Amino acid sequence: MAPPARWEPIRAVLERDLGASVAEVFEDIDCEPLGAASIGQAHRVMWRGRPAVVKVQYPDAASMLWADFRCLELLLRLVNTEALVILRQVKQQFSVELDYTSEANHLQEVYSAFQ
Repeated sequence: MAPPARWEPIRAVLERDLGASVAEVFEDIDCEPLGAASIGQAHRVMWRGRPAVVKVQYPDAASMLWADFRCLELLLRLVNTEALVILRQVKQQFSVELDYTSEANHLQEVYSAFQ
């Protein structure tokens, strides 16, 4: 588990992505994260009268990750071009991991399938 980010940058990301203040969207939000990982963290919220969890991506997670991949790709071009295939696969998987909207849509599909 990664150390969590401070609340203020997380709140700013939430408000930017939601297009409204946290207080306008959620009845309550726990500023202490449930857990933290390499690209984001999760917080308990009360939404429309129900407990829920919101995942928030760290503000610079995607740009830092893609910068790391660019550096790694340059290095691999010098030392092991065969490994570039593996790097492309890893980049594709991280594209999926960074797409929280797609993840939410898939969760909604699973939820609907069990209704």
